Amino acid sequence: MHSTDCEKSSSCSWLETIYPILLICLLPVVGCQGLPAAHEDEFTPLFDGQSLKGWTLLNPKGDGYGVKNLVENGATNAVIFCAKGGGGNLLSEKQYSDFILRFDFKLTPGANNGLAIRAPMKGGSLAYLGTELQIIENDGARKKYNNKLRPDQYHGAVYDVIPPTNFDAQKPAGQWNTQEVIAIGRRIIVKVNGKTIIDADLNSVTDPAKLLKHPGLLRDTGHLGFLGHNDEVFFKNIRIKELPRVELDNRAPDGFTALFDGKTLTGWRGLLAGPNNNPIKRAALTPAARVAAQAKADDKMLAHWQAADGQLHFDGNGTSLSTARHDYANYELLVDWK
Repeated sequence: MHSTDCEKSSSCSWLETIYPILLICLLPVVGCQGLPAAHEDEFTPLFDGQSLKGWTLLNPKGDGYGVKNLVENGATNAVIFCAKGGGGNLLSEKQYSDFILRFDFKLTPGANNGLAIRAPMKGGSLAYLGTELQIIENDGARKKYNNKLRPDQYHGAVYDVIPPTNFDAQKPAGQWNTQEVIAIGRRIIVKVNGKTIIDADLNSVTDPAKLLKHPGLLRDTGHLGFLGHNDEVFFKNIRIKELPRVELDNRAPDGFTALFDGKTLTGWRGLLAGPNNNPIKRAALTPAARVAAQAKADDKMLAHWQAADGQLHFDGNGTSLSTARHDYANYELLVDWK
């Protein structure tokens, strides 16, 4: 849970009205087929049981995070813990796209933390700059926050965006819980103690205000991390299985329209030479002059742009191309480039 929920996210003018002129563009598609098998011997540990090797702590608070051996019921467990009164963003040094993450967690009464996924390596508000899956002790938090928690602030929620469907999967405070997070493209699944509490498609988030507040929802890769907010929390058995990303030949995901068919330049045209690359100048052309200028621009486009292997290729010698349609206003655009 973000510690200052009223904090405003930075403006994201790139999500507002844009006239799409792209140098290299390819609509990415990630397949969400059946869930992959996940055998324990295929997972890689993210915690060596001795240190925070492989992790970076940004914006530390108090005693931040540490490692210790926790003795319980005659057994000793190596844990990463967020100190009472401490916190900060403890992020994996490696970045991940699609994955299955498993870990155990233990919460003190009302404890508040968060799991960052696909986040930038920053010390700011990763509930907005990345994606945060809420970690909170539900029963104690109800009392701590005077029953004012919104559904999208309970454990497992895509924080401030998508609430869980089950609020009672946790064990009582002080007991260990198991959690599994599956991220495949735009699909996010969270299981706690074997119960699915989130199975969400991030593309279902269409409210422009929510997308402007949470630009991190559009990220498809980034760091994992624990986001501490002054409460004592324990983690152990942290491990991950990376999943291959499947691209389906420019087939648009649900809710999107493909701008490139992967085979031809249909729907694209050359950008008029200056000064008529300026939309005001272009609008002032006579119909005949515009047709002639567009024909020259299209010839130049075809000389330097081509569709091959499901991609738009530019040889670097011509000028830009643009969509044939020119009345786009507010939208979400997905694109791969290299």
